[in-house]
Amino acid sequence: MSKVTIPAIVEGGKANAGPPLGPALGPLGVNIGGIIDEINKKTKDFAGLKIPIKVIVDKASKKFYRRASQKRGWRGKRQERRC
Repeated sequence: MSKVTIPAIVEGGKANAGPPLGPALGPLGVNIGGIIDEINKKTKDFAGLKIPIKVIVDKASKKFYRRASQKRGWRGKRQERRC
């Protein structure tokens, strides 16, 4: 399984298919709109803030994962969620 990681910084709830995400996701053959919608749903509570994210795409199955580097609670854990 080969995975591609795409790091980006997006404004909470306002990610779009333009740079940096669109040009990086396009050649991978994934549903860009679906990924952008999922990122916007997950980051809408952080409107107005810049959120560092990583989109991890499995090239074989075309599935994607999202990892937000925003600290969660006092523990500061990073959580990877399957989208």
